[in-house]
Amino acid sequence: MRIPRIFTPQPLTVGLGLELEPQASIHLGRVLRLQPGHPLVLFNGEGGEYSAQICSAGKKAVAVEILNYQAVENESPLATEICVGVSKGDKMDLIVQKCTELGASCISPVITERSDVKLNQERWEKKLSHWQQVAVSACEQCGRNRLPQILPVRSFHDWLPQRQFSKAGIFHPGGNTSLPQVLSSSGEGISLCFGSEGGFSDGEIQAAQAAGVTLVGLGPRVLRAETAPIAVLGALQTLWGDWR
Repeated sequence: MRIPRIFTPQPLTVGLGLELEPQASIHLGRVLRLQPGHPLVLFNGEGGEYSAQICSAGKKAVAVEILNYQAVENESPLATEICVGVSKGDKMDLIVQKCTELGASCISPVITERSDVKLNQERWEKKLSHWQQVAVSACEQCGRNRLPQILPVRSFHDWLPQRQFSKAGIFHPGGNTSLPQVLSSSGEGISLCFGSEGGFSDGEIQAAQAAGVTLVGLGPRVLRAETAPIAVLGALQTLWGDWR
């Protein structure tokens, strides 16, 4: 029997009955057509997960009862911030989805000098909300009980002094430092920065190095904007994360 995992921002306690949000209710009631008594797993991003069952199920409203709590933690021991230049189309959706599955702690979308995506503030806010929902869906699928932080879009130059971790690497074809030289243990957090389709300008590379960010190479082949962060995060999980 398939047991769906559902995120809800509501407070969760054993014995509580609650109605799920419209999007989750429609998915369970209209798409999956689940009936009362069907088991669920709920989580709210605060750690752990809750076994629950459906009490009533309509096409637009699903009510559940929480049965018990499990202190399940599937977070990586490696704290990582993925800073990425916003790319065109649905490439950012792929990056957010896969980096969430791979255990990223934080995703910071930035605008670089060569970014082609230009939106007004209202549309950026809609993009942010959409990416946050992509991360929620990825957590539901992969078993994470804590959501990665998806930060509002800002310029690359604004990100540099505000990055999550002082140890940081910027990936660029001219980099001559290898990934293992940047990070030496899982006890360190690291910020990893990737360009959009056009890469970084010379001025941005110089600004990053002046801010203490290490210029890192990815071998002889040029990776696409959506490939590089996924590949690097997988390598980090193998070397210092939870794939060892």
